[in-house]
Amino acid sequence: EILDADDTGDVLVLSEPARIDVDKVPPIPLFSDLPKEAFIALTERMELRIASAGDVLVQEGERGTSMFVIIQGRVAVRRHDAQSDQTLELAELSDGAFFGEMALLSDAPRVASVVCIDDVMLFEISRELLADITREHPGVGEVMKRFHKNRLITNLLRTSPIFQPFSPTDKKDLIERFKSRSVDEGTYLITRERPGEGLYVLLSGRCDVLDTNADGKEVLLAELRDGDVFGEMSMLWHKRTCASVRASTPAVVLRLPREQFNEVIMTHPQILETLTTLSEQRSKRNDELKSPSLAGEAML
Repeated sequence: EILDADDTGDVLVLSEPARIDVDKVPPIPLFSDLPKEAFIALTERMELRIASAGDVLVQEGERGTSMFVIIQGRVAVRRHDAQSDQTLELAELSDGAFFGEMALLSDAPRVASVVCIDDVMLFEISRELLADITREHPGVGEVMKRFHKNRLITNLLRTSPIFQPFSPTDKKDLIERFKSRSVDEGTYLITRERPGEGLYVLLSGRCDVLDTNADGKEVLLAELRDGDVFGEMSMLWHKRTCASVRASTPAVVLRLPREQFNEVIMTHPQILETLTTLSEQRSKRNDELKSPSLAGEAML
């Protein structure tokens, strides 16, 4: 039982080490595939925290140093949409759910904020603890990566305009056609003036869109963020790419190969319409970017 409390609204760390009965912890899907020894090691070393309704546990854009597992209570996952300047409600999480793992696995800024709906009791797992447990029990890392990928795809299906017109069944069928790939910082996903190899969606991380100036030097056109689509212009118009895309952080991307792309746009005209509109907007912006004083959205 937790008795510690104050009036500051801060998340509290218990003053005494928590004694946790692992048989009474709520079902936690994240840990269901772990050996019992690894689960016990985590529960013995995780910090037990409490927070009040309205507290912000994770702030979008900040660097993450830990992840959380909810023991009791509810939280809302929210993301700011720059285009509409509105806050999107991505999910509501409750007992047994986890969040914050993306920033630990990708070392990228937090992609959403998490706010307490109720008073919440939760475990906190620091970056250092996760690294230690993964060294001791390598299976933990594989489980984390699998859940991380599933979380990224779930968020993408909920927010990406490409998938919005479709039913859950159709979304599942479409996403299974994409091939996932994790890339290191500095990896080129698209190289300028080469035939397009597929349609890309950035799941996590950041990518730079690069062009070449008159002196042959690369110049930054824009930065791609989670959920951004790229490579569509060369695929739609069957021409060479007009910019390069390079990962500026470790990233996870989905790629729809050219053969699959041609099939998808024939059987799903909504996607063709969305990509055509996007391509036309980017083509127009490309013309504007010929002026060196302008910078803008990625044009591919």
